Amino acid sequence: MSTGLFLVRRDSTWMTRLISSSRPITGSSFPLRALSVRSIAYFSSARNCDSPSCVVTRLAPSFIRFGHFEHFSFRNQHAELQALADIVKAHPHLMVLSDEIYEYIIFDGEMNSFGALPGMRERTITVNGFSKGFAMTGWRLGYAAAPEPIAKAMGRMQSAITAGANQFVQRAAIAALEGPRDAVERMRKEYQLRRDMVLGGLNAIPGIKAGQIPATFYAFPDVSALLGSKAGNHLLDTTDALCDWLLDEHHVATVPGSAFGAPGSIRLSFACSEAEIGKAMARMQKGLGSLA
Repeated sequence: MSTGLFLVRRDSTWMTRLISSSRPITGSSFPLRALSVRSIAYFSSARNCDSPSCVVTRLAPSFIRFGHFEHFSFRNQHAELQALADIVKAHPHLMVLSDEIYEYIIFDGEMNSFGALPGMRERTITVNGFSKGFAMTGWRLGYAAAPEPIAKAMGRMQSAITAGANQFVQRAAIAALEGPRDAVERMRKEYQLRRDMVLGGLNAIPGIKAGQIPATFYAFPDVSALLGSKAGNHLLDTTDALCDWLLDEHHVATVPGSAFGAPGSIRLSFACSEAEIGKAMARMQKGLGSLA
C-alpha cells in the first residue's frame, strides 16, 4: 500500500514554470486545484463517469487527490495501484506525486511504492520523511525522489524557502536510515494496539461509525448521525460545534472533519499512551451517550 497518491499534469502551468525557470519559484506560482476522493465520486456521478480514468479525461485538472490514509483510510493494494498506473500510462501528460510518509506505520497489508511499478519510475515524484516512522516530529526533515529535471527544479525552489537542515538533524537521519528497525517495529506494534483500542471504543458509541485504519495513527470516524443533537442549551449541528463541546465539557481534543473536506467526520490522534486513550474513550462514551 502507498500512503497517499496524487496525479499531476506535466503540462500544467506551474510544472512548466518550475522545470524551465532558471530562478527560484515561490509557492504563489502554483495555482493547483485539488479534488478529494469524495469530490471524484461526485464528479463521476454528475458527468456520467464510472472510473477514475473517466474523471481524469473529462476534468483534466492540474492536481487530483486519489487517496490518503490519514483521512480516508483508502487501501491502495497492489492491484489498485497497478490500475492507477494503467491510467497514468494512458495519459502521457500525467505524473504521480506519491506521499509515503507512513511507510513504517502500516498495520494491514504491505507497503507498495508507486514508483516501483513497471514504467512508473520516470512518472513518479516520491516524497517521504522522518517525522512519522522515526518519531522525529518537529525536526522537519524529509526527502524526495523524482526524475532529474524535476528534482533539480525542486532544489531551486527549496533554496528560496529554507537555508537547509542543520547538521545534527542530518546525522540523526543517517542513523535512522542505516540503523536497525527494531525500535521502529516496536513502535508500530504499539500503534496497532492503540488503534484497536480506539476502534473498539468508537464503535461502542451509538451514532459513530469508525472504519478500519490500515495505517497511520489517526482515526476519522463518521459522526454525522450525532449532528443536530442537543447538549443542554448547545445545538451540536456541525462537527466544529461538536469538537468544541467535547473539548470544553469533556476535555477531549478532536479536529472537525470540515478542515479536511469531510464535514460529517472528526479526527482523533492515538499517538499518546494507552492510559490517555482509555480516558478519552471513556469521556467520549459518557458525553456522546448523553446527547438528546
